[in-house]
Parts: sequence; structure tokens; C-alpha cells
Amino acid sequence: MAVMFHHVHLRCEDLDGAVSYYENIFDGKVLEIADVGGLKVVRMEIGGGRIFLSSKLGDTKAEDTSDDPRWGLYQLAFTVEDLDATVEEL
Repeated sequence: MAVMFHHVHLRCEDLDGAVSYYENIFDGKVLEIADVGGLKVVRMEIGGGRIFLSSKLGDTKAEDTSDDPRWGLYQLAFTVEDLDATVEEL
């Protein structure tokens, strides 16, 4: 089973500020700005890896735990060659 890291997705309180931060501090490059179900998602490349940034949902505050995460680390994604075989193996 070959598994490769694909991206990490962060939900941000200040999307434009976060994009600027990753551009200036880590020399990040914006690859794409997409509309995903009405949500602006900025896809960036940093040092050969990918980071996706989007705004937090609604007017929520950070919580220690939540059954409905709305900002912070949202997704850690991997790519596999054969999804069905990987699911079977897992």
C-alpha cells in the first residue's frame, strides 16, 4: 500500500492574514483560489507540500473539544494508488 501525503487544511479566523503569513514567512505560493460550496479555499504550496486555507464557519470561538469543528485543523489528507485495495487492507 503506497500512501502519500496530499495536504493539510486549516480553517482560519483571518483568511487573508493567514495567506499573507504563509507567503511572507514560508515563501508560500498560491496555486489556486477555489469556491467550494460557497466557501473560499486558498490552495498553497510550501516547500513541496500543500496547505489549504479557508475561513472558519460562522461566528464560532475556539473550543478545547467539539463535536462540530469549525476552525483550526480541519483535514489531513493522503493520496493512495488504489483506494479500494487500501480500504480492504485497512
